[in-house]
Amino acid sequence: MCPDFDELLALAEVEGVKLHDIRLYRGDRLAARALMHSETRRHHGITLKVFELYNGKLHDYSKIYAVDADAFKSLWRKMILEAKAMKCDMICADNVLVESVPEPRVWRTRREQKIFDAEAGGGWASIYGRKSMKRFVKEARRAGQYHVEAETGALEREHIVHLGELHKRRWGFEGSSSPFVHEKRVEEYLNHPSNKHYLRVMVGDEIIACHYGMIYGDMLLWHTPVINPKYLKLSPLRVLLAETAAYCEKCGLRGMDFGLGDESYKDAYCNACRETCYCERPLSMRGFAAKVIGLAFANRYIRGVAAALIELVRKIRARLAGMKECWEFYMAESKAEKSHDQLFNRIDSWEKFCDFTCKRDFQILKWQYERFKNDDTVHFVCLADGNNIYTYGWETMRTDVVKNFPDAVKGSLVLYDFCTPEQYRNQGWYTRLLRHLANNGGGVIYVNPSNIPSKKAICAAGFKRISPPMVCA
Repeated sequence: MCPDFDELLALAEVEGVKLHDIRLYRGDRLAARALMHSETRRHHGITLKVFELYNGKLHDYSKIYAVDADAFKSLWRKMILEAKAMKCDMICADNVLVESVPEPRVWRTRREQKIFDAEAGGGWASIYGRKSMKRFVKEARRAGQYHVEAETGALEREHIVHLGELHKRRWGFEGSSSPFVHEKRVEEYLNHPSNKHYLRVMVGDEIIACHYGMIYGDMLLWHTPVINPKYLKLSPLRVLLAETAAYCEKCGLRGMDFGLGDESYKDAYCNACRETCYCERPLSMRGFAAKVIGLAFANRYIRGVAAALIELVRKIRARLAGMKECWEFYMAESKAEKSHDQLFNRIDSWEKFCDFTCKRDFQILKWQYERFKNDDTVHFVCLADGNNIYTYGWETMRTDVVKNFPDAVKGSLVLYDFCTPEQYRNQGWYTRLLRHLANNGGGVIYVNPSNIPSKKAICAAGFKRISPPMVCA
């Protein structure tokens, strides 16, 4: 499941990485080989110059070759000597398949159940034939013109570009940064095309979910699955798994490696283990200190205590912040004469919200999905044209979005969480949106008393204060 040396060399050329090709010969025969590179980076919290096996930050597993234990030991000594000559602080080798390292194993090993073996688990139908999987696929088929497209080998560039855009949107949804922000990521994915695989599940011309992977022999590496957050209600990851299993069966593949990562969903589909080995060899005091830190945090007890302390600090900070919250409430009565603003939009569902924001390059977030999912009265309101969202906020009939909501106006429409992108501030957009809302239904809005600019905009839009400042403890 690891790339061969030709694949790594081609990837290094794409990335512009200088490799150290360390080889050991017995006569004319290659006895051992490793591709290494050096970089200065943070390792266990300490800045080190690290000499490590190269995988281009693309492949899950690292490649090393040795015909026998003696060749491996000699290769390891040669790696140490070269690292010392470069004044490196540490040698790192990680995620090396144990079958690549001949006995005796001088490195530490990990054993994880991350493989689905069709021969050991009732065939691929044990995935796509599950009742739940059939139900997920059936529901997806009802969503529109359902179809599956797959290709292996030289992939279409536009497909990988599209995958990258969807990947950035999906990771942004979770509050993370996608590796596709790096300019060479698409080229990395297209590199060495002979073993690459791409499958996408479509409804009409939209992707529900897609997958980029690598085929090694009779195994598929589950490398980059991506789901479209718009279709979360359809369980897109399960649909993708079902269609991937059907594709693997059709192509005569034996199994699927779910790769690195501890995502919980993998446990339900894996029936076999893979074993990898790793090694950190310190070459300086800084390297030794980093290794000690790494060993400490590898300890389950220490890691658990650290996580508990971090969570306690987070709760204390949240509690202190809550004790300082203070709000003023303002209300606008609905007027008989309605006003109209051509830029006003009101969105009442997650699917419409996804379409609307995608066209305007507005990042969707998980809490927004939860808001639509858990509140059937919520709406997203904004002023926007075909390309930009100038200011936006939310409205709901639920008064529990804020503590100490005034009893006198319970049952009123609540306006909250307004925001104007920085480039559009101080141009009157916020006041314009609030004025439209005030004239077309009214509602209650709350604001921190210290937020003078927002209070001015609220009053200018026609809202009147209905309560003194209230502390929400």
